[in-house]
Amino acid sequence: MDVYFWRRPVTRVQLKRSYPAQPFLGALEQALKYGMFDLTRLETLVLRHVACDFFALAGDDDDDGDNDDQDDTTHTTREALHAVMHELKFKGMDRVLDTELDRAGRNGTPPGELIERLLSEQASFHRERALAYRVGQARLPWQWTIDTFPFERQSGVNKAQILGLAGLDFLRRTENLVLSGGPGTGKTAIALSLLRQACVNGWRGRFYSALTLLDELYASLADRATTRLLKSLSRMQPLVVDEHG
Repeated sequence: MDVYFWRRPVTRVQLKRSYPAQPFLGALEQALKYGMFDLTRLETLVLRHVACDFFALAGDDDDDGDNDDQDDTTHTTREALHAVMHELKFKGMDRVLDTELDRAGRNGTPPGELIERLLSEQASFHRERALAYRVGQARLPWQWTIDTFPFERQSGVNKAQILGLAGLDFLRRTENLVLSGGPGTGKTAIALSLLRQACVNGWRGRFYSALTLLDELYASLADRATTRLLKSLSRMQPLVVDEHG
């Protein structure tokens, strides 16, 4: 049949047979199987089933049918994989899946190597997200690190001692640490550097100015939240308090 819109001819479409419900049912069954509840992915899957089962462009050669079926199967499998990864929140694997599958297809990558690369990407993504969360929770006012501390301009700072502290053994021994010295000697910068180093190594810490900490403790008295606040603070390693006196 010829299809016209506003007197403009569009692509000639040949109907293969009466419109069946099977494509919709097949797409929905697959969506339920893989937990594909994202509407965009579900719509794409339904349209793909319908296009494969219902329509054929006029002039298409029957010889291409096998290739078309293979391409449809590949795309459907990828959609299913994306849906499963989305459900499991494997965002690291999901973002590189198509790239890795294409590369594996070109290079003939063994399945084990492909799975290892995908899992490595997911683990790396998880570490990045976890680190970003810990650094955000630490409330670092400045992004100092041990590597950026200007030891050459602070002659009174023992570099070897600070690098030793960066090994974080004092945290493992649950020891307190007091940094003392005159104004401008780098106490806050060193404390922030050690706190960031702890976050990088999987510890959950928090930075407070003494005034902010006292304000929170005083405010907790009003709503009887002091016990909850103290429990929260006790889980912080390290808990850095600046300008204590």
